[in-house]
Amino acid sequence: MQEASGLQLHGVPAVLPGYACYKVHDETYPAITASPKGVVQGLLYENIPADALERLDKFEGDMFVRKSLIVSSYGIAVPAWSYVLADNYREHLEPIEWSFDRFLCKEKRTFQRDYHGYRNIR
Repeated sequence: MQEASGLQLHGVPAVLPGYACYKVHDETYPAITASPKGVVQGLLYENIPADALERLDKFEGDMFVRKSLIVSSYGIAVPAWSYVLADNYREHLEPIEWSFDRFLCKEKRTFQRDYHGYRNIR
């Protein structure tokens, strides 16, 4: 469960076919990009308020574009917003897929140290 501005959000498992998740060069976070044979595992959050989406847009900056995509959750196709790497930033991707397990083992502490927080975005 995630909290955004006092709002409790519950994520459910979802997959995004046709995309892959890659490590961003010199960063601990990933980026997703179109990849015909790829599949990205993630969480689907519903009923996110418009003001929270606006803050997310600012947080993600120019490097990511919010796109309406179709994900699968519990075998049901569901429309969802997702932040996809903007085409003009593709050279920032490393040629290896991003791993959540590797992030937890090797990069989480760095991310937590350097992360300024979503709440600081207005």
